Amino acid sequence: MIAQQKILRVFRLIQILKSYPRPTMEELEIKLDISRRSIFRYFNLLEEIGYQIDIGQDKRYFIVQEFEEEGTNFSVEEAQVIQQVLSSLDEKNPLKTSLIKKLKISEDIHYFADNIVEANQSKKVSICTEALKLKCRLTLHNYHSINSNSVSERVVEPIGFDENYESIRAIDIRQPEIVKTFKINRAEYIYLMPDAPQKYTEGKVISEKDVFNFSGTKKISVQMMLNHKTAILLKEQYRKIENSLTRRSKNSFDLKVKVHSLEPLKRFVLANLDGVKIIRPASLKKEVKKFYEQNIQNL
Repeated sequence: MIAQQKILRVFRLIQILKSYPRPTMEELEIKLDISRRSIFRYFNLLEEIGYQIDIGQDKRYFIVQEFEEEGTNFSVEEAQVIQQVLSSLDEKNPLKTSLIKKLKISEDIHYFADNIVEANQSKKVSICTEALKLKCRLTLHNYHSINSNSVSERVVEPIGFDENYESIRAIDIRQPEIVKTFKINRAEYIYLMPDAPQKYTEGKVISEKDVFNFSGTKKISVQMMLNHKTAILLKEQYRKIENSLTRRSKNSFDLKVKVHSLEPLKRFVLANLDGVKIIRPASLKKEVKKFYEQNIQNL
C-alpha cells in the first residue's frame, strides 16, 4: 500500500509540474499535502528515472520541455485508477484505453511504476550502506511493523544486510540487547544520522537466519504433521522449508525444524487448521488456542 500511494503521488506531481500556471513550492505543499522536504525527495526520485525538474525566475517549478510529450497529462480520476493498473486492469475498464494512449503501451505503466519503486528502494539501500561505512545511526521513518501492528519512528544501528538486500540487521536503540531484522520497504523514508555514532553494535554479530528469515540466540524445535495440500502451501510460502519436510505417507508429511520464532508458524497454523497437527512444542499449541479463543468472537 505504501508503494502504491507513493506511485499515485508521483503521477500527481508529474501532472502538476506539466500544468499551467506552473506551481510554486507552497502550492505543491498544499496540493500534495506533504512537506517541502518530502517534495524535494520526490524531485530527486523523478530525476533518477529520467525527468528533469527546473525552477523559473518566478520561483515556479516545472518539468523541462524535452521530457514533455503531448497527451501525457493525467486527470485525477485516471491517476486513481493507476493503483489498480499496477497489478491488473480489467479489459472493460473505461479508463484503460485512455491510459494506454497516454503511455503508448500498457507495459509502460508497469515499467514506470517499477522504476519508481526500484529507485526508491535503491536509494534506501544506499543510505543504509553509508550508515554502515560511517558507523552511525539511521532513522526508519513511518516503519510499518507487522509483529506489533504499528507505524512508528525507529532509530537503529545497522550491522549489515541480509543476503538479498531486502532487509537490514540492526539494533533498535530501545532494545539494545537484541539484533533485529528490518524490511527496508516497510520504512516510508530512511534518514542518515551522521552525528549520531553507534553505541551498541560493538561485539554484536549477525546470527544465521532460520527458514522463516528470523534470527536470534536460541532455537526452538518444532515437529508437525501436515496433509499434502498444507505441505505444498508451506513450501510455496517459505522455499527454504523443503529440506525440513519428509513424506510420511501418500497424503501426509512430517515437518521437523528448528526456528528462532514461533510467530510465522503460528500464523500458518491458524490459516490452515484443518491440515495441521502440532506435535511439539506445547507452547505453540497454547499460543494457537489462545489466539483462536481471543479472536473467534470477532468473526
